[in-house]
Amino acid sequence: MSGLLISVLLTLIRIYTILLDSVKYTLISETCMKEIVIYGGSFNPLHNGHDTIIRQCTRRREYDAVWVMPSAKRYDKPNLIDDEVRLDMLHQYHNALPQAIAAKVVISDFEVELGAPSETVRTHTALVRQYRGYNFTYVFGADALAGVRKWRGGASLLQDLTIVAVTRDGNRLEGMQLKNVIELEGTDTISSTTIRKLRRCKQPIQQYVPTVIATYIHQHALYE
Repeated sequence: MSGLLISVLLTLIRIYTILLDSVKYTLISETCMKEIVIYGGSFNPLHNGHDTIIRQCTRRREYDAVWVMPSAKRYDKPNLIDDEVRLDMLHQYHNALPQAIAAKVVISDFEVELGAPSETVRTHTALVRQYRGYNFTYVFGADALAGVRKWRGGASLLQDLTIVAVTRDGNRLEGMQLKNVIELEGTDTISSTTIRKLRRCKQPIQQYVPTVIATYIHQHALYE
């Protein structure tokens, strides 16, 4: 057998070994994938509607964790309070959750650290690059989903992502042509905007936010 033929055979063996290792890694990764729900938003502040969705997601056995991920400063939300304050408020909320729920909730500063602009396509790209072996599902309100195609990379997001769609008041998803969607029924129509307005008018907010959030807002004189 010539030296050239031996060299070719050895090269083929090395290529085969590399391919085999790659297949093994893929199979192991797929069977050990962590299933993570990404619940992003400004949380300015978190209210009972947010709390309901977080609790519903933690009860679903297919998910290992729910990452509550406040956005960085956004051009379309000029009234955002400081990132550090919103993160601290969310950590206080997390500390007050029942242990069984808190164990599956992570308050993530990933988007804050990533910096502006907070865009789903940018965040997802960065998450996939940093967290190999993780599969991410994203929470969107049905009203937000209706406009996703107008976002940067929106059309591909609808095709590529698994989505938890939150519907309210019969606002369903017909005609949206979504690929991988899990539907959850929201129970609260209150918005963070309304809560901020109530604070400016010195009206009570306790019925609209978790107790720990109401206490934090009052103690730090937020949204006045």
